[in-house]
Amino acid sequence: MKSLLPFSFFYFSLLFLHVYAGQFGPQSMDNAAVFEWIRDALKPALVGSLLVWIGFFAVRYGFTAFTKWMITGLVFCLAGDVLLMFQEMDDVWFTSGLGAFLFGHIAYCVAFTRTHRRDHEVALLKQQGWLLVLVAGYAVYFFSKISPSLGSMLAPVMLYTVVISVMALLALNRYGKVCNRSFWPIAVGAAFFV
Repeated sequence: MKSLLPFSFFYFSLLFLHVYAGQFGPQSMDNAAVFEWIRDALKPALVGSLLVWIGFFAVRYGFTAFTKWMITGLVFCLAGDVLLMFQEMDDVWFTSGLGAFLFGHIAYCVAFTRTHRRDHEVALLKQQGWLLVLVAGYAVYFFSKISPSLGSMLAPVMLYTVVISVMALLALNRYGKVCNRSFWPIAVGAAFFV
Protein backbone atom coordinates (compact mmCIF):
# COMPACT_ATOMS: atom_id res chain seq x y z
CA MET A 1 0.00 0.00 0.00
CA LYS A 2 2.94 2.35 0.67
CA SER A 3 3.99 2.06 -2.98
CA LEU A 4 0.57 3.45 -3.94
CA LEU A 5 1.12 6.80 -2.16
CA PRO A 6 3.87 8.25 -4.40
CA PHE A 7 1.98 7.14 -7.50
CA SER A 8 -1.27 8.61 -6.18
CA PHE A 9 0.44 11.94 -5.49
CA PHE A 10 2.00 11.96 -8.97
CA TYR A 11 -1.24 10.92 -10.69
CA PHE A 12 -3.45 13.44 -8.89
CA SER A 13 -0.89 16.20 -9.53
CA LEU A 14 -1.12 15.45 -13.26
CA LEU A 15 -4.91 15.32 -12.99
CA PHE A 16 -5.05 18.69 -11.19
CA LEU A 17 -2.85 20.31 -13.86
CA HIS A 18 -4.96 18.76 -16.63
CA VAL A 19 -8.22 20.04 -15.11
CA TYR A 20 -6.68 23.44 -14.32
CA ALA A 21 -5.43 23.88 -17.89
CA GLY A 22 -8.83 22.85 -19.28
CA GLN A 23 -10.89 25.06 -16.96
CA PHE A 24 -8.80 28.19 -16.62
CA GLY A 25 -6.69 28.15 -19.77
CA PRO A 26 -9.43 29.52 -22.07
CA GLN A 27 -9.89 32.53 -19.73
CA SER A 28 -6.31 33.55 -20.38
CA MET A 29 -6.51 34.58 -24.02
CA ASP A 30 -2.80 35.46 -24.13
CA ASN A 31 -1.75 31.93 -23.24
CA ALA A 32 -4.79 29.94 -24.44
CA ALA A 33 -2.73 27.89 -26.92
CA VAL A 34 -0.20 26.98 -24.23
CA PHE A 35 -2.94 25.87 -21.82
CA GLU A 36 -4.59 23.87 -24.59
CA TRP A 37 -1.29 22.13 -25.37
CA ILE A 38 -0.73 21.35 -21.66
CA ARG A 39 -4.26 19.98 -21.33
CA ASP A 40 -3.89 17.80 -24.44
CA ALA A 41 -0.42 16.52 -23.47
CA LEU A 42 -1.44 15.64 -19.92
CA LYS A 43 -4.36 13.45 -21.01
CA PRO A 44 -2.13 10.71 -22.51
CA ALA A 45 0.32 11.27 -19.64
CA LEU A 46 -2.44 10.30 -17.20
CA VAL A 47 -3.13 7.04 -19.05
CA GLY A 48 0.60 6.44 -19.48
CA SER A 49 1.15 6.77 -15.74
CA LEU A 50 -1.62 4.20 -15.13
CA LEU A 51 0.16 1.88 -17.55
CA VAL A 52 3.42 2.27 -15.63
CA TRP A 53 1.63 1.66 -12.32
CA ILE A 54 -0.19 -1.49 -13.41
CA GLY A 55 2.98 -2.70 -15.15
CA PHE A 56 4.89 -2.25 -11.89
CA PHE A 57 2.36 -4.37 -10.01
CA ALA A 58 2.21 -6.96 -12.80
CA VAL A 59 6.00 -7.41 -12.67
CA ARG A 60 5.89 -7.61 -8.89
CA TYR A 61 2.90 -9.91 -8.46
CA GLY A 62 2.60 -11.65 -11.82
CA PHE A 63 0.86 -11.11 -15.14
CA THR A 64 -2.64 -12.44 -14.51
CA ALA A 65 -5.37 -12.50 -17.14
CA PHE A 66 -6.79 -9.40 -15.45
CA THR A 67 -3.55 -7.39 -15.70
CA LYS A 68 -2.93 -8.47 -19.30
CA TRP A 69 -6.39 -7.30 -20.39
CA MET A 70 -6.09 -4.08 -18.35
CA ILE A 71 -2.74 -3.31 -19.96
CA THR A 72 -4.25 -4.01 -23.39
CA GLY A 73 -7.14 -1.66 -22.61
CA LEU A 74 -4.81 1.08 -21.37
CA VAL A 75 -2.59 0.81 -24.47
CA PHE A 76 -5.62 1.23 -26.73
CA CYS A 77 -6.90 4.17 -24.65
CA LEU A 78 -3.47 5.79 -24.69
CA ALA A 79 -3.49 5.47 -28.49
CA GLY A 80 -7.01 6.97 -28.49
CA ASP A 81 -5.88 9.98 -26.48
CA VAL A 82 -2.93 10.59 -28.79
CA LEU A 83 -5.05 10.21 -31.95
CA LEU A 84 -7.66 12.64 -30.62
CA MET A 85 -4.98 15.29 -30.21
CA PHE A 86 -5.01 15.59 -34.03
CA GLN A 87 -8.76 15.46 -34.62
CA GLU A 88 -8.95 19.07 -35.81
CA MET A 89 -6.70 18.22 -38.76
CA ASP A 90 -9.03 15.58 -40.24
CA ASP A 91 -12.07 13.50 -39.23
CA VAL A 92 -10.05 10.30 -39.65
CA TRP A 93 -8.15 11.14 -36.44
CA PHE A 94 -11.40 11.34 -34.46
CA THR A 95 -12.71 8.10 -35.97
CA SER A 96 -9.40 6.34 -35.27
CA GLY A 97 -9.35 7.66 -31.71
CA LEU A 98 -12.91 6.53 -31.13
CA GLY A 99 -12.03 3.10 -32.52
CA ALA A 100 -9.01 2.83 -30.23
CA PHE A 101 -11.15 3.69 -27.21
CA LEU A 102 -13.76 1.17 -28.35
CA PHE A 103 -11.18 -1.63 -28.41
CA GLY A 104 -9.79 -0.41 -25.09
CA HIS A 105 -13.17 -0.67 -23.43
CA ILE A 106 -13.80 -4.09 -24.93
CA ALA A 107 -10.50 -5.16 -23.30
CA TYR A 108 -11.71 -3.71 -19.97
CA CYS A 109 -14.95 -5.67 -20.34
CA VAL A 110 -12.96 -8.88 -20.75
CA ALA A 111 -10.70 -7.96 -17.79
CA PHE A 112 -13.67 -7.35 -15.51
CA THR A 113 -14.98 -10.86 -16.17
CA ARG A 114 -11.58 -12.39 -15.36
CA THR A 115 -11.31 -11.22 -11.76
CA HIS A 116 -14.02 -13.11 -9.95
CA ARG A 117 -12.67 -15.04 -6.99
CA ARG A 118 -16.02 -16.52 -5.95
CA ASP A 119 -18.12 -17.38 -8.97
CA HIS A 120 -20.88 -18.79 -6.75
CA GLU A 121 -21.69 -15.30 -5.49
CA VAL A 122 -24.89 -13.81 -6.87
CA ALA A 123 -24.00 -11.06 -9.31
CA LEU A 124 -24.63 -7.52 -8.08
CA LEU A 125 -26.76 -6.73 -11.12
CA LYS A 126 -29.08 -9.61 -10.23
CA GLN A 127 -29.30 -8.39 -6.63
CA GLN A 128 -29.64 -4.71 -7.49
CA GLY A 129 -31.40 -4.57 -10.85
CA TRP A 130 -31.94 -0.83 -10.48
CA LEU A 131 -28.23 -0.33 -11.30
CA LEU A 132 -28.83 -1.80 -14.74
CA VAL A 133 -31.80 0.53 -15.23
CA LEU A 134 -29.76 3.51 -13.98
CA VAL A 135 -26.78 2.91 -16.29
CA ALA A 136 -28.98 2.07 -19.31
CA GLY A 137 -31.17 5.10 -18.63
CA TYR A 138 -28.15 7.39 -18.45
CA ALA A 139 -26.76 5.93 -21.68
CA VAL A 140 -30.05 6.55 -23.50
CA TYR A 141 -30.30 10.08 -22.07
CA PHE A 142 -26.68 10.90 -22.96
CA PHE A 143 -26.99 9.53 -26.48
CA SER A 144 -30.28 11.37 -27.09
CA LYS A 145 -28.58 14.66 -26.17
CA ILE A 146 -25.60 14.25 -28.50
CA SER A 147 -27.22 12.34 -31.39
CA PRO A 148 -28.63 15.38 -33.26
CA SER A 149 -25.10 16.67 -33.91
CA LEU A 150 -23.44 13.36 -34.85
CA GLY A 151 -24.33 13.13 -38.55
CA SER A 152 -22.45 10.22 -40.14
CA MET A 153 -20.93 9.29 -36.77
CA LEU A 154 -24.32 8.29 -35.34
CA ALA A 155 -23.81 4.49 -35.60
CA PRO A 156 -20.17 4.43 -34.35
CA VAL A 157 -21.00 6.67 -31.37
CA MET A 158 -24.08 4.55 -30.59
CA LEU A 159 -21.88 1.43 -30.55
CA TYR A 160 -19.32 3.21 -28.38
CA THR A 161 -22.05 4.30 -25.94
CA VAL A 162 -23.27 0.71 -25.63
CA VAL A 163 -19.74 -0.62 -25.03
CA ILE A 164 -18.85 1.92 -22.33
CA SER A 165 -22.21 1.27 -20.65
CA VAL A 166 -21.51 -2.48 -20.62
CA MET A 167 -18.01 -1.75 -19.30
CA ALA A 168 -19.50 0.25 -16.41
CA LEU A 169 -22.00 -2.51 -15.63
CA LEU A 170 -19.28 -5.17 -15.62
CA ALA A 171 -17.14 -2.99 -13.35
CA LEU A 172 -20.06 -2.69 -10.90
CA ASN A 173 -20.80 -6.40 -11.20
CA ARG A 174 -17.40 -7.18 -9.63
CA TYR A 175 -18.79 -6.14 -6.23
CA GLY A 176 -18.45 -9.00 -3.75
CA LYS A 177 -16.47 -11.06 -6.24
CA VAL A 178 -13.18 -9.23 -5.71
CA CYS A 179 -11.64 -7.44 -2.73
CA ASN A 180 -12.72 -3.85 -2.04
CA ARG A 181 -9.22 -2.61 -2.86
CA SER A 182 -9.75 -3.86 -6.42
CA PHE A 183 -13.46 -3.09 -6.74
CA TRP A 184 -13.71 0.55 -5.68
CA PRO A 185 -10.98 2.20 -7.80
CA ILE A 186 -12.24 0.43 -10.92
CA ALA A 187 -15.92 1.16 -10.18
CA VAL A 188 -15.20 4.84 -9.50
CA GLY A 189 -12.95 5.07 -12.59
CA ALA A 190 -15.64 3.47 -14.78
CA ALA A 191 -18.26 5.86 -13.40
CA PHE A 192 -16.04 8.89 -14.07
CA PHE A 193 -15.34 7.69 -17.60
CA VAL A 194 -19.03 7.23 -18.35
